[in-house]
Amino acid sequence: MDLYPFQGILLDKLLEAGNYRMHQQVFTTDMIFMDDAVFDVYWLRIALPKIRYSKSQLKILQTNKRFRIEIAPLLVTKEMEELYWNYRNSIQFEHVHDLNDYLSDGTPINRFESKQICIYDDKKLIAVGIFDKGTKSIAGIINFFDPSYKKYSLGKQLMLLKCEYAIANQMAFYYPGYIAVGYTKFDYKVFPNIEAVEILDTMKPDWCSYSAEKLASLHTRFEWYMNQMQ
Repeated sequence: MDLYPFQGILLDKLLEAGNYRMHQQVFTTDMIFMDDAVFDVYWLRIALPKIRYSKSQLKILQTNKRFRIEIAPLLVTKEMEELYWNYRNSIQFEHVHDLNDYLSDGTPINRFESKQICIYDDKKLIAVGIFDKGTKSIAGIINFFDPSYKKYSLGKQLMLLKCEYAIANQMAFYYPGYIAVGYTKFDYKVFPNIEAVEILDTMKPDWCSYSAEKLASLHTRFEWYMNQMQ
């Protein structure tokens, strides 16, 4: 199997075209099957130069200042696996049982340049965010945290920390994945700053400013297209 790396400019181009990581491959889709129903999905990115934090983002950063943050190349540890297991069992959402399997699915090497953001309460690991790094963009892969710290919004803090890392490294875009029409569990992905979010119009294809109205219009067009295909 050819294990060429998905890194640097290549990762930038793949993300810009609406591709995303799954284990050690990349994929794209415009539909998902969740909770016994089919939903159409649209890829998002955050234009980092446009970010302007509101009170809700600043409050999380200020409240959580007492926690220690470490950013390093990805190295999955037993402590991270235990945290992931606890998180996975606290939510009603389909997740792979093992963090290493989630990231690699048994592939012996990492084809991506991956980083980890670890949040500690003193010496206790309470949250982890993993992202892949390109040349001008990052892709947010997963965030998980200690369920007993839920009130601190650590998942949202990790999104903000990923933005902060990318901005500090003069990057242009943060790709958080897709949003689904009629399935609200992905709506958090616009949290860092909805005014900075862009959505991929795959029919053009081109990126445009995100809004609820724009999402609705894309959904209407998608339904019309699917009806024509029947």
